[in-house]
Amino acid sequence: RARSEYRKLDKAVSELQLQALQAQMNPHFVGNSINAIQQFFYPPDSKRASEYIALFTRLLRRTMLFSEQTFISFEEELAYDRDYLEMMKLRFGDRFHYEITGAEEVPPETPFPSMLLQPVLENATLHGLAPEGDSVLLLQFYRTGQKLFCAVTDNGVGFHEARKRQKATGKDRISKGLDLLRQKVEILNRRFDFGLQLDLQDLSETTPPKRGSRVVVQFYPEKISASLKTELQKLIMNSK
Repeated sequence: RARSEYRKLDKAVSELQLQALQAQMNPHFVGNSINAIQQFFYPPDSKRASEYIALFTRLLRRTMLFSEQTFISFEEELAYDRDYLEMMKLRFGDRFHYEITGAEEVPPETPFPSMLLQPVLENATLHGLAPEGDSVLLLQFYRTGQKLFCAVTDNGVGFHEARKRQKATGKDRISKGLDLLRQKVEILNRRFDFGLQLDLQDLSETTPPKRGSRVVVQFYPEKISASLKTELQKLIMNSK
């Protein structure tokens, strides 16, 4: 009985921690999006402003909905990612380009951790912009065995250089969103044990060295399905 009560308590604590983290991440996204709106008024660009606000409104509704869910379908995740990147395209214009590959290889109903990639995409589009020339972001989905990989690659200055610049300005941290995301990964793994990993790489450390950063998220979708199925069975048994 003591073990059962402990598991129930640990589950409740994990859910509250996830909600608290999401409550911190949402204003971060909203604030960055609203700050961008003012650029469409000086000089005036009513068409782009209208398109941006429409995308932002749709994303905000989804953000509020998805924040109440631990997992969503891959189809929902992909639609959210596309809208977010389109919003960034409107914001930065012709100097920002993005590409999504491999999505067609992932079944639409595949369970996906809710709001997991948004902080990664936000960091790549706001902090991973190329210092000169065009900024390019690549969002890749691929599978190795039963594991699903999601890689976000940019051609910005890289994590190390970004950190140096932030230290120089008195801001000794890479990204508030990524800090919160690490905590979310830890809690999700403790709660569902589906092999979720978050790996950050500065491409200057690759051979040959390149410019930019890469963030890779990986997990086992089947373990999510099994865990949710077990929980459903427990709920059914407890209701009898």
